[in-house]
Amino acid sequence: MLKTIILVSSVTIVKSEFMQFIQTLDNYSEDPDKIYDGQLDNNNGYFWVRYDPEEELSGSELEAKIKNIIPKLGSSPQTEILLDIGKNVQSEMLAAEFVKHFDKIWPCVVDTLSTVYSVPEFLELYSPQKSRTGRPRRVACARSAIARRSGSVTP
Repeated sequence: MLKTIILVSSVTIVKSEFMQFIQTLDNYSEDPDKIYDGQLDNNNGYFWVRYDPEEELSGSELEAKIKNIIPKLGSSPQTEILLDIGKNVQSEMLAAEFVKHFDKIWPCVVDTLSTVYSVPEFLELYSPQKSRTGRPRRVACARSAIARRSGSVTP
């Protein structure tokens, strides 16, 4: 089963602008089934991405979600981007790079459906040097195409 996270932005993002952003990333491909807006895959890891997931929340469920998001986001949520991430560490690392670059354009928080993280908190969880337990990772993570493209990783 894929791991789902939702990027929640305080900015209203126009879908065409979001699509332009993901289409310029290395290793982007369209989803032939049209369930998602695309996939990013670097041969070691992958994730699927979808603009504005059709999540129907109301009443106390919506209130609880907003209550957890606003303190970290700083304002009301405007746009959500869903990421369904592959099970391996490389997929998580690729998704973390995507989150970092997305946040540079559209400030956001990361909702893991159990916890809401600021982007720095989320990136710390997926730091190449640490596992989620805080111990050094034993798995060498492939450099993501997203990071290379942005110039934040040297080849």
